[in-house]
Amino acid sequence: IMATISLRAQNWERLYGPGNAADFTQTPDGGFILVGTNAKDYAAEAFITKTDAEGDVEWGHAYDVGDSLDRYTSLQVLDAQHVVAAGDFLFYGGNPERFLSFIHLLDAQGNLIKEVKLDPTPTLGTHYFANDVALTAQGLILFSANASAHPQNPSIGNIFAYDSALELL
Repeated sequence: IMATISLRAQNWERLYGPGNAADFTQTPDGGFILVGTNAKDYAAEAFITKTDAEGDVEWGHAYDVGDSLDRYTSLQVLDAQHVVAAGDFLFYGGNPERFLSFIHLLDAQGNLIKEVKLDPTPTLGTHYFANDVALTAQGLILFSANASAHPQNPSIGNIFAYDSALELL
């Protein structure tokens, strides 16, 4: 994780690396969770890392979601026991190659509980790029992703609503 968290009010600064952090948030215990991408053998894998309130790493996990270029782009803490993280990956097995998005439900130690992959339809486009994940006051998980026929073409914005068990509503 190539990220620096600097909290001068708490008098600490940490550098986590190598990789690229995409998002972080504070946890109920005062620590932090970071998500992003780690480079690995000409590919990439999505990572999640948990720190304590002083920035010391408590645990970390990396996930190979697809064939290559896996990355987390955003996260939210659902409660003291669950985290939801979203991202996308390059799928080589298709014709053509395409980007697909995913959303993960993780436990408080970052272990994968459930994975949902978004597979775009030909009418929406052949690529999905993850944008953000958010929580509503009613406890719904909203996941936004753009669908596009080509990575460089204009895209269609989509919002998907899930319950706390990642069931599509």
